[in-house]
Amino acid sequence: MPTDEERQQIEEDLYSSLSDEQAELECPITRKKWLSPDLLKRHVTEESVRACTALGPSACDQYEAENIVKNAKRAFAVLILCYYDRIIVDELLVREGLTDEDLPLARAPNSRSLVSTKKHRNKEFKAFAKLRPPDVKNFLDRQWLVLPPVFDEGGPRPVAPPICDLSTSCPLPLRNKQHLTNTEMSSVSKCELHPAHYRSSGKQVSSNL
Repeated sequence: MPTDEERQQIEEDLYSSLSDEQAELECPITRKKWLSPDLLKRHVTEESVRACTALGPSACDQYEAENIVKNAKRAFAVLILCYYDRIIVDELLVREGLTDEDLPLARAPNSRSLVSTKKHRNKEFKAFAKLRPPDVKNFLDRQWLVLPPVFDEGGPRPVAPPICDLSTSCPLPLRNKQHLTNTEMSSVSKCELHPAHYRSSGKQVSSNL
């Protein structure tokens, strides 16, 4: 079990790794930034989860840490980037069960809580009501860093349909923009989808648009 000083150091190192400008990828068209799944996989571990929450070495807490790494890796990363107190992080992830499937969140009507925008989730996260409005807005803005879509071409379980409705806040996981030509009304360019966001028959591959 790490000491309080060791936990603090792990938390600060994790924040530095996730907030490093070099770690952020930028869409060459929209200029919106996003974090690679590879980065999250590398830094969001059971050790970092336990250090940034109230979870301890017990078997029950071990299960909760494993569950967060498996099902709430992106949500956890956003909470760390917001630099929330461990008590709030613990309450949202463990007590209220915030997972990646709940993202994106939005303000609840007539409440200071946040709710999942997924209609089938029907979940409200009341811990956000304990935060200052600027801190809540910080989460609402930063959550898009981990929400670029994943496209699946012909896989058994499509992650994104051929035509999908994306929020204007959603970053596109594009890179390597190449200008092709100009028309009277527009400019035509070619971009590459980041390989972590394109799958064919369930396998990740590189793809050009």
